[in-house]
Amino acid sequence: MELGDKIRQLRLYHNISQSMLAEGICSVAYLSKVENGKTKPTEHLVEKLSERLEVTIDVLKDDLSEKYKRQMERLIDKYDKDPYHIFLESEIRILRLYFLELLPLERTLRVFNILLHYFVRTQDITKSDEIFTRGNNLIPMEQKNFTQNVNDVFFLFKTVGNYFYIKEDFELADYYFIKAKDYGNENQIEMAKIYYNISITKQRIVSDMNVCLLYAKHALDIFDSEEKHLQAINVLISKSIQYNIQKNFDKAFACLNEAQDRLTLFPNLENKSTKIMIFYHLGKIHQEKEEFDMALKQYNQALDNTNKQSNEAVYIFNSLLDIYIQKKEWDRIDYYLTEAINLATQKKLQYQLVELLQKKANVFKLRGDEDGYEREMKNALTKAIEQKLSKLVKEISNELADYYYELRYYKKSSNYYRIASNKTT
Repeated sequence: MELGDKIRQLRLYHNISQSMLAEGICSVAYLSKVENGKTKPTEHLVEKLSERLEVTIDVLKDDLSEKYKRQMERLIDKYDKDPYHIFLESEIRILRLYFLELLPLERTLRVFNILLHYFVRTQDITKSDEIFTRGNNLIPMEQKNFTQNVNDVFFLFKTVGNYFYIKEDFELADYYFIKAKDYGNENQIEMAKIYYNISITKQRIVSDMNVCLLYAKHALDIFDSEEKHLQAINVLISKSIQYNIQKNFDKAFACLNEAQDRLTLFPNLENKSTKIMIFYHLGKIHQEKEEFDMALKQYNQALDNTNKQSNEAVYIFNSLLDIYIQKKEWDRIDYYLTEAINLATQKKLQYQLVELLQKKANVFKLRGDEDGYEREMKNALTKAIEQKLSKLVKEISNELADYYYELRYYKKSSNYYRIASNKTT
């Protein structure tokens, strides 16, 4: 990669304009010529640009210097020793630049795993999308035995599964988690993590929770045998969700109670996120039992411990909405709908956003605004189809089909039934 390309790529990584990078260093026109390879900058200018781009000057040299190569090898060696190594932001910048070079497949695969894992962990959807797109073009993921390093392939599919999970494309997440499982890993804890991921992903795309509970059991057995107590607690919380979906409330409560007991037994494990999850899912069980006051109490406890701009807040707002719709408290409905839709849009939580649009449609219907209902339902369906959220596509299409059937609009009803049955695109 030429020097100008490197400067442009690092500038884009920092999300700054040419004028912001050039300020106090050179003119925008001159920087543009440098980035386009039309002029060669002085050593002094490269030094100033490297300082602003927060890299060492050797990184910006025209060729892959020996020092630069050795730096890359050290970073990859850290990954080889520990795939969960926490890389510094400065290291990630360099690796991203390195990823744009023409590398051997093995190096491409490892750098891809590092970068995608980092951006998924930091929930940077934009950069995750960028890395996945390039990696998908360079790595023959669907070819069998494209590399001899099974461990790298396992982490490839696990990382890609996590990428699709945070994008709420649960079918693709499930597809890649299953591929990771099929490759296997000698480390039992890694296999337990995969079983857990499959359990919580299938929970969003299948109706039979027994499948989810089976994977959860595999994960829990391993975590218990390896004394990974926090991971085991997370599995118990997930099992409570799955039992709640089955309306097996006794077992759902039992799982959460056991999770709380384990937190008491190992107080050093307790963290805010776990506590929020327990409050929230206790609320979900009470809500399913139509014990709305108890559910509200639990949700509000969860909300009190949550950053109101976090992903968790969207889920809590969504559940609060269900109760306030039942209670027909319109001012609260309007407030939580607005907050939740704005936050889900901002956080790119597509599954939650579609559910919220569906609820917004039904609020219009309850108020007698049939045009508003149809508009928002169609909006929700369009987004569900775009994001390939098949479970929601089926649910929304069936609801629209039933709606038009009652109005005796049989042709429209039939069209939506076909969409629900996946007989048309």
